[in-house]
Amino acid sequence: MNNSPSPPATPNESPADEPTSAEAVVVLNDRGGTITVDKNGTVVGLDDVPASTRDEIAQVLLSERLDQPAILKELGGQNGALRGSNNAQPFKLTYPSRTVIVTDRPNLKWERASSASSYRVYVSDQAGNEVARSQDLPSERSAWVVPKPLKRGEIYDWTVVAMVSGREIVSPGPTAPEMKFQVLSARNLQQLSQLQKARSHLALGVFYTKVGMTRQAEREFQELVRLNPNSKVATNLLRNVRLLGGID
Repeated sequence: MNNSPSPPATPNESPADEPTSAEAVVVLNDRGGTITVDKNGTVVGLDDVPASTRDEIAQVLLSERLDQPAILKELGGQNGALRGSNNAQPFKLTYPSRTVIVTDRPNLKWERASSASSYRVYVSDQAGNEVARSQDLPSERSAWVVPKPLKRGEIYDWTVVAMVSGREIVSPGPTAPEMKFQVLSARNLQQLSQLQKARSHLALGVFYTKVGMTRQAEREFQELVRLNPNSKVATNLLRNVRLLGGID
C-alpha cells in the first residue's frame, strides 16, 4: 500500500484576469478636476453630484447632444391675447424674456418708450388672474421689482403699459406672443444649490439646460470650452445650447 503523501493540488496556470474598468471615451477638464465617462456610462470625477444627475451627464457626453426642455416651448407664448389695441410700435420688454428664473421676486426690465410720461406693470398667472401690479412709474424708470414672492414652479406673463401723449401703448402688442417666465421650482432650486457646491461647469450646464435656463447653461459651457479648447464634445455642447435657446 502506497502511503506516500498525495502531491499538492496544482494551482491554476494563470489566474482569472480581474475585470478592468472600461476605457474612458470622454475626458474633460472641469473646475473641480478631471471628469471621465466610459462607454458604459460610468462617470468618474463627480462624486459630489447625485447619481441620477451623473447618469444624465453620461448620456449627454456620450451623445454630445442636449435635448430641448419642454418648458421652453411652453414659454414661447401664445398669439391673440387681447391686451389693448394701438397702432404704435410697442417698446421692448427685456427681462425676463420667455425663460426660467431663480428668484421669486424678479426685477422686470424694459426699454423706454419714446415720449412716455409713465408706465404701469402687470403680472398675471396662467389662469389670467392678476397677481401683481405696479403703481404709476415715472418716465425715467425702466425696471420694477415684484413686491411679493411669486409661487415657485408657476408660469407667469407680464405686460407693461406706457402712457404716451395721453394714449396707452401696450407691450407686448395685442397680436404678439405673451411675455412669459417660470419661477424655478423649490425642488430644482434645492438641486441647484447642491450642484453649485460641486463646482462643476459641466454639471451646472446640463442642469441649467434641463430646466430651461439656457443663458446660464451657455455661460457654463463657455467655461468648459475655455478649459478644453480642443474638445469637440465641449464645443458641440456649447453650440447645441445656443441653438436650443435661440442665442445669437
